[in-house]
Amino acid sequence: MSLLLLSSACDCGGSGPLDATTTTDSSFDARHDAISSDGSPADDGRFADADELSCPEIALRYFSFIGDFLMERQSCSADAECAFVGLSVRCKDGLIDIGGCGTAVAVEHEMSFIDDVRALQGELCEVRTSSCVAASTCPEVMAAVCDAGRCVMR
Repeated sequence: MSLLLLSSACDCGGSGPLDATTTTDSSFDARHDAISSDGSPADDGRFADADELSCPEIALRYFSFIGDFLMERQSCSADAECAFVGLSVRCKDGLIDIGGCGTAVAVEHEMSFIDDVRALQGELCEVRTSSCVAASTCPEVMAAVCDAGRCVMR
């Protein structure tokens, strides 16, 4: 699974506006406060050692958390129940720029998933001070579909 990240609590330049209903944009605008979907302050402990890690290590950690966010948020019975969510992050005037292919999530969980991703991206962009630029090679056309009861990318 390939994904990307965002920012918060910094003078961040976004790579595009967040539109949760758009299925073609693979980036979020990184101008959101670092809070979790339940409204509590984000715990920067997940990236407390971010400046000690290489950029690939940062990306792996980020995508691991995204994988955790996806658990229980991909159940479906039809393609129409799945949405594509882009997860690219660009903040601190491009100092942090991690690109990915996006992911599929159940429409009913799309907004809470986006909120959790924004908070995670905010944590990373707040804590990381060293440059981190990484990109993934993605297919030109991707769609969120329901396969065996789970939203996936094709």
